[in-house]
Amino acid sequence: MPKLAYRTTLPRPDDPDILEAVYAQVSLGIPLSHAAVNAGVSEWTAWHWDEDGRKAIQAAEDAQDTRELGSVALFAQCVKEAKARSVAEGVREWRAAGKDWPKWATLLERRFPGDFGRFQRIEVDTTTTQRVVIELSAEAAVALAALSPALRQALLPETVEGEVMTTLPEATEQT
Repeated sequence: MPKLAYRTTLPRPDDPDILEAVYAQVSLGIPLSHAAVNAGVSEWTAWHWDEDGRKAIQAAEDAQDTRELGSVALFAQCVKEAKARSVAEGVREWRAAGKDWPKWATLLERRFPGDFGRFQRIEVDTTTTQRVVIELSAEAAVALAALSPALRQALLPETVEGEVMTTLPEATEQT
């Protein structure tokens, strides 16, 4: 029977049973939403604990111990360490896999697309307070770079034209 079905008390983010269960499962690569439910916490509760904890950690970077920042910070630190362990184990297995390396590369690519994804990340810092991030596949970046300068000017805003053009790959000849 699931842990949520027989819980008699409200869950706390610093409950050792919850922390251990979440750490063990997230470090295996299980998403937080599923690991939380398996630990007896709703996925939304775990998401809020993680979000609030990350904000608390970021706001008080000078704190030596996350326990000083509260129980949600402890939960967020636990999730962060579990993800780091998952990445470390995935990279270790990837290097040792030999011919089976694609399965580990795919796992890391899908689980952590910001770090291992195939997309080029183009960041454009405009003069306003907005930040624009454009992610293109390698094929789309090459196609955009191959466009004529007049067409590129029409497609891309004037304020970011110079920055975007310096980060696009060179167009390749296709036969």
